[in-house]
Amino acid sequence: MFQHGAGIDGTSWLQDWQQPAVAITMADDGHHVYIGNNRGTPNAYGHTTLDPIVDAQQYWDFSFDEMSYDALANV
Repeated sequence: MFQHGAGIDGTSWLQDWQQPAVAITMADDGHHVYIGNNRGTPNAYGHTTLDPIVDAQQYWDFSFDEMSYDALANV
C-alpha cells in the first residue's frame, strides 16, 4: 500500500522520480500494489452527492487530521 504525502496524489508513485518508479518495480516483481488517494486530490473528486465547486463549503469541510481515516479506509 503506497500512500502519497501532502500536496501530491497517488500518481506520484508512478512517476520516474525514482528510476524506475518503486510501485511499478514492485508490480513487475509480482507484488500486489495498491495506491491510495486522500480526499481533496483531483483523483478523489468523484463524490457521490457533492460537487467540489457547487457544494464547496460542504465538500471541503474536513481537517488534515481527518484525512488519516482515508488511509485506514484504503487499507
